[in-house]
Amino acid sequence: MKKLLYTAFALLFAFGIAMAQDASLSSKPKKTVDERSASLTRKMTKELKLDQAQQERVGPINLDRFKKIEEAKSISSSKKEEVATKVKAINEEYTNTIKGVLSADQFTKFLVMQEEAKKKAFEKKQDKK
Repeated sequence: MKKLLYTAFALLFAFGIAMAQDASLSSKPKKTVDERSASLTRKMTKELKLDQAQQERVGPINLDRFKKIEEAKSISSSKKEEVATKVKAINEEYTNTIKGVLSADQFTKFLVMQEEAKKKAFEKKQDKK
């Protein structure tokens, strides 16, 4: 009888672990380029207090950046270093373009936002390991 209870308990425990792993694997679906661009534009509008003219200029810049990053990832998906180099160049170009749209104070806040996003992404990556 004890053997049967231990076996049942072990099976339930194993089933619980398997279900927990399935739940972690089925995370949120990846957002499209348009969704990420719109989300970033909304966040920038809120955090940097962009006016209407700035929003109209920043939106297409964000979209262009995400499209270029997706293209770089799809073309050079085999070499991580190559992708990282291309993404870094895209981000530098993006930062220089955004600098022309934002005021000095807004640009300073933008740089802080970027650093916070980098830290968050790094922590998220470390949690997955």
